[in-house]
Formats: sequence, structure tokens, C-alpha cells
Amino acid sequence: MPLLSLCNDDLTVKYAHGEPKVKTELNIPAAPQITPNDKEKYDAAKVAVSFFQESVNTSVDPCEDFYKYACGKYQKASSTALTKEKAFFDACVAATKDSDHNNQILISNNYLMKRVRKLADYLGAEFTYALGGRVDRLPNKVQLANALGYLSFDQNIQTLVTPLVDTYWPDPKKGYTMFLDQNTAYMSTDDDTRRVYLRSWNLRSIAELQNQFGFVDWQTYMKMVPKVAQDKVQSGDFRVSVMEPDQYAKMSRDYAGFDKEKLVNYLFMRLLLSNAQYLPTYASSFKDMPEEPLVLGRKRRNIHFSESNTLADTQANCAKVANELMMFANGRVFVDYVYPDEKYRDLIRSSAGGVMHNIIHAFQGMVDQLDWMSEATKRKAIEKSMNIITNIAFPDWIMDNAKLDLYYKSITFDPTKENYYDIWTKLTMFNIEVQYKHLTMATADYDEFFMPPGIVNAWYHPELNTITFPAGILRPPYFHPDWPASIKYGGIGLIAGHELIHGFDDQGVQWGPKGHISYPEKNCIGWMDEQSTKGFKRLAQCVIDEYSTFCPLDNRTYTPNCVNGAQTQGENIADNGGAFRLIEFEFTRG
Repeated sequence: MPLLSLCNDDLTVKYAHGEPKVKTELNIPAAPQITPNDKEKYDAAKVAVSFFQESVNTSVDPCEDFYKYACGKYQKASSTALTKEKAFFDACVAATKDSDHNNQILISNNYLMKRVRKLADYLGAEFTYALGGRVDRLPNKVQLANALGYLSFDQNIQTLVTPLVDTYWPDPKKGYTMFLDQNTAYMSTDDDTRRVYLRSWNLRSIAELQNQFGFVDWQTYMKMVPKVAQDKVQSGDFRVSVMEPDQYAKMSRDYAGFDKEKLVNYLFMRLLLSNAQYLPTYASSFKDMPEEPLVLGRKRRNIHFSESNTLADTQANCAKVANELMMFANGRVFVDYVYPDEKYRDLIRSSAGGVMHNIIHAFQGMVDQLDWMSEATKRKAIEKSMNIITNIAFPDWIMDNAKLDLYYKSITFDPTKENYYDIWTKLTMFNIEVQYKHLTMATADYDEFFMPPGIVNAWYHPELNTITFPAGILRPPYFHPDWPASIKYGGIGLIAGHELIHGFDDQGVQWGPKGHISYPEKNCIGWMDEQSTKGFKRLAQCVIDEYSTFCPLDNRTYTPNCVNGAQTQGENIADNGGAFRLIEFEFTRG
């Protein structure tokens, strides 16, 4: 039997008979190394290290009190992520309560002008609308690329180019890719046309972007992508999907004819409006800014500041900001509060999951009865419904302090030295990086929530074929696990049916059972055959026509004054389908 000595100067492992078995300096064999190449084991090891860091009290001598050394931090341990979330919330409340001190911070730090100055350096032009002077020329390709990249990837402001990250549409198992959507200011495709997703899948290399849409230096633009994704973006095989290539081509053709001063001031104005929180509260000139034509067919929007007249108002406003910028830490606080008992959390999930299971089962029965749908298409519809993944209440990992802290580890701030706006800036950058970190993932995450667990909402994600019911909606009046079935199905059941039908509305049918974009046959939609497509279009047109007759507004004041049945058909189909599924299920239950 080995005898282990910890407290002597020389650590040895001796056996009852003979010399030490291992003849290293410490008589301990070398441990195998885990490298970052083995991602699963490497991530697990980091979580383990974090766990022990949270428990071991290294200020205690293990030879004096081994228990306090090994377990001394357990009682003191709390999630650093929750500490950060609380510090941010407190900083927000403090900034809002003391407006005079807050104004001094804003003026002395000059946050907004620093951003204006940085954009001016990128553009090689000044903000003449506010500062006077003149714009001598349009920004060149490199200047425009730097300016647009700064606005998109540093300030999260979309202007002439709108980048985003989504799944690799043909096969989510290949992870995520970057998309370039149409600009938000000048040329846009009508919403009805954009309801067809496949037309927006157009992969291009960086070189192809440059050849086809040369108004921007795309290599420079891509260098502005957050650092976390730079290796991926700069790899030779990186492709982006240009969602509206015709609009980008039009922008490229027309750019040289743009009014140089209007274009430059438009970019500055977008920066200004998106950073209104950095304006002192007495900036009445911006509060009362009139609406007037701006540039590129758009109008300037008034800046409206929300007033906090009471402490409760202030706390509510700050809670909204914290929920937006630290949604998973905030979600953990919410779950701890509303579901303090682990068994109750399990009950919530099993009960809500049971409702969803029954709604899907009723839907499959409905599909069997559809006389306008072919047998082959019925099988595909049922296959898709069977592959729906339901995410309920919250992601499991947010309840694990070590994993939650690891998620927010890169955010560091000292609330005693940094003010609310310093912290807000760091959190904004963190969330931008989180979005682009998806580009480094080998496969799509079907368990991802995308939105805060505490929000009162639910959503269907066609690119993954998932339905998410966050904790915020799994509460009265929508749901309680002990309520009678009639009330549960009248609340969360109706919502479940609505979200389920989104998977089979005019947009949902374009996506397959694993969340992949479908390549339809001629005259078909998504995975439906021609016969089924005709029947679907006939019924969808019925919904469009019906809702287009709803005209609740006075046509003397509002134009248009009627509902756009084509643009709202997805929600209307989901509402009607969800209600029908609910009623049918209740009747069949007897």
C-alpha cells in the first residue's frame, strides 16, 4: 500500500517494500496533456479548473488545515456572472437617479464626440450637419469599408451594408456562416418577395464580392469583423451569402452619383441617433428635433428619452437593459427567483413538454385528414413535426455557476472605478463578439435559446426546426403545471399550436425537418409536391384575402388603412392553425 506524504519538504510515494516506484523530482508521473485541438475535452477541463478555483482556498496552508484549503471557498462561492450582472444593474440605477452627476460624467468623458471623431477619421470627412464645413468628395472604397465596418462591428449600427450570422442554410450540421443583407437606407426589395428564402442564399468569396460589388473594399471590411472570428473570415475558403445581390449591384453602379454631403451626414446621423444615451438629459435640441427629409429616401426619426419619475421606473428600465445585455445571467436570476426548487423546474419542463407533445400529435392527425395534400407530402409534413426540438424554460448550462461564469469570463470591469457607460460599452462589444463567435462553431446548436429566458414570448426557429418556450411565459396567466388541462391548453397550448404552425406556414414549409433550406421542384414550395403546393396556395390566398378586408383605420387619416394580408399571412395562418389544433385536441380528449 502506498504512503503519501504531503507536508514534508520532499514529496515521495513509498511502497511497503522497496524504493519509490516513480523516480521524478516529485515522484509523480507526468500527466497526459489535453490540447485545444480536442475541443470537447479541453472545454470540459476548463470547466473543471473553474470549479476547483471556486472551491479551493489557496490562502490556507493545506498542512495546517486541509479541509479549509480544499473546501474553504464553498460557502463564499457565488457566480461571478451574477455579481457582474448585479453591478451593472446598480450602476444603471445610480446613473439614472442622479441626473446632475450623470450629466457631468457624460460631458467630462465626451463619449459621443469620441465616436464621431473616430468615424470622421475613417471617412476622411467631418459631420458638417452639426459642425459646419463641407464634404469635398465621396469616401473611397477603403474609407467606406472602414466606416461601415466600424458602424457594423463596433457600434452594431447597420447602414449601407447589413451583416448578420445565421446557420449554413443547406445543412446546419456545417455550422454557421455570414450573410450580407440589403442596406437599410437606400435600396430594398419588397417584403412580399423576401418571403421566399432560397433567393437569399447566394454564396460569394471575398474576391467575388469585390468583382461584383466594388463600391466597398471588402477585404478591408472583413478585417473589421470581431477578432474572435478573424481566423475563420480570413481563411481561403470563407464564403458569405449575399441576400440581395441585385440591390448590392445597384448600389455599386449608383454609388458614384450619390450626394457626397448627404451620404456622409447620413452615416454620422445614424451614429448619433444610435448613441442617444450619451447625450445629457438636458439636450432639448435633440429631444425636439423635427422630422424632415434626410438622405436616400429616408426620414430622420425623433429622439425620445424615457423619463424615470420613480425608483420603480428606474429599476424597471435598468432591468430591461440588463436583460438585453446580460440575458443569460439575468435569466439565471429570474429562474432562481421563480423556480427556486429543482424538482419544480423539472415539473415545469415535463408538464409544458407534455402539452407540446400532445399538440404535435393532434397536428399529425390533422395532416392525415387533409384532402388537398398528397400522401408523399403528408409523410414529409409528419416527419418534420416529429423532428421538432422543443427548448423549455432555460438552457441547462445557466444553472451551473462554472459554465455561466466561463461564458461571461471575458467581461471584466470594476464598478468602483468604471461608470455605467463604460460597462455598457463593454457589454455591447461582448454581445457583438458572441454573435460572430458562432462562425467558429463546427455545427449548429439546436439547444440555443437566442433570446432571454425571462422574456414573455415564444418562438419558432425555422433554420433549426426548434420551438422555444422561455421561463417568462411558463407562468400565470399562461401556464401553471397544477392547473386543469383545459386552462393549460387554453393558455400555453394555444401558443404552442401557434408556434408549431409557423413551421408549416408560407415561410416554414421552405425548411426541412433538420432546419435545412429546401430546394423545391418546379412550381412547388419547399418540400411539397405540385399537387400539395396548389392546395396550399389556394388556402393561403383565402387567408390573405380575408385579412386584407380588415380596415380598422380611418382612410381619411391613414394610408393604407387596411391590414396587408400577404405580409401578415404567416402570423394569421399560425393564429388560426394554433386555435384549431387547440379546439380539436380538447374535443378529442373527451
